[in-house]
Amino acid sequence: MFKLSKSLILIIEKYKDDLAKLVTEIKKEEDLIQEVMNVTSFLNEINNMSARVYCLTHNITAQPKCECGKDCSFLKINRGFNKSCCSEECTHNVRSKSSIESNKNKDWKDIRKRTLITNNLKFGADSNLSRDSSVYYLYEEKMMDKFGCKSPLQNKDILAKKQLTTLKNEGTLDIIHSDKSLNTMNKLYDVNNAPLKNKDIANNAAKNQKETKFTKILNKIEKLNCTYISNNDDDFLIKCNICVSVFNISRKAINSKYKNIIKIGTICDNCKKDKNK
Repeated sequence: MFKLSKSLILIIEKYKDDLAKLVTEIKKEEDLIQEVMNVTSFLNEINNMSARVYCLTHNITAQPKCECGKDCSFLKINRGFNKSCCSEECTHNVRSKSSIESNKNKDWKDIRKRTLITNNLKFGADSNLSRDSSVYYLYEEKMMDKFGCKSPLQNKDILAKKQLTTLKNEGTLDIIHSDKSLNTMNKLYDVNNAPLKNKDIANNAAKNQKETKFTKILNKIEKLNCTYISNNDDDFLIKCNICVSVFNISRKAINSKYKNIIKIGTICDNCKKDKNK
């Protein structure tokens, strides 16, 4: 805790909700300026009055240090000190750690579920770039207009530019096996290659892939005007929403009929019979 004069305590109390105003008011009094400088003498000389007032109001009694040992730089009065010395390496390390810690507390299953629901409501598919999406044709049209191809990397100039940038940054076109990538894999996942060599990650990936495939097939069943009842691996029991008949159908047949729904009109045999009468 800081030992402060009564006048400084009063002015801090008065402007504690507006730190920028507090700095301005302190700068008006030479005695207050000198007192703040004295009680925050642990800060290096390059720190301004805002940094010193921030330390007073947040009970910081030592110069914040980066993990490399250098001083952390001050941002501004409403944000405080940086978490690193601002070097490229330290900034990257801090952001990586913050991201990992932040992601640990997130319910990714719930986030993915809500994302899929939103995308299906907006685009009629799990992703706006899915070929089943209602806006995918717009993406292809823009790509054709801008690059003369359906994907930017199909353009030779763009591909060449990307490869040059990759060579400049990584020293190889094989990014996955670059020194930087291998070091990151080893640091984060304790493997010397792809993350999927880590058993936990591989199991989670397989589980998520299975859930995604199942969600996609349910969406297709719904768009085929049917209702899912149950399934045994790739064999599905579904109900027609028109004639209410229940029938079995394979995953392969659902995918095939979904692609040709405009031609065949319906996947329900009973509805087809009624239509042909």
